[in-house]
Amino acid sequence: MNIYYTTSAGKDQLQPKTTASLGGYKASNTVKNDDFDNVFGEISAYTLNQNRDQYIALVLKNDLPTTATNVQIWIEREAVTPYCNFEVAAVQMSDDVEGIKAMERTRDIFSRPYYADFQVLNVDNKGSLGSIDAEGEIGIWIKRSLDLDTVKQSQDNLYKTSPDNPKRVTAIDREEIEKFKVQVSWD
Repeated sequence: MNIYYTTSAGKDQLQPKTTASLGGYKASNTVKNDDFDNVFGEISAYTLNQNRDQYIALVLKNDLPTTATNVQIWIEREAVTPYCNFEVAAVQMSDDVEGIKAMERTRDIFSRPYYADFQVLNVDNKGSLGSIDAEGEIGIWIKRSLDLDTVKQSQDNLYKTSPDNPKRVTAIDREEIEKFKVQVSWD
């Protein structure tokens, strides 16, 4: 099983810009593990001021030689103080006019897909995808929304008193990105 970006250029074309993975066809490149900015960008001051939900489309492909059964998907969050909430929607790929599998495509990262039912999925509430035949594909939408209360609380605590000198303050390190893992299991 592999997770791929999507592209509007055509099946198995390269998607060089991850924020342009907005549906369409399966791209040729897979989502890299533990790579900064591999799905969503950093949480910047601009991102906070905009406070808009963001959506990225991916394709889960069964690269195994057999059918994968009891396929499940969920999000594992790594942040101690998560600044974002994540939701997942699985959608069926459909044939375009040439018989090539594709999924709904949105205009930009802020456009909500029409045919997606988002759910909070985690280790205690996994999403069931059923069975995926060998070479089969399922579209996956991931939604990121900001938790402004947590972000505000973090911004209010940017400094702490230095233990060496009570008249000095030191910066408190805060996360600039929200790390999470898309987990997939199957029998």
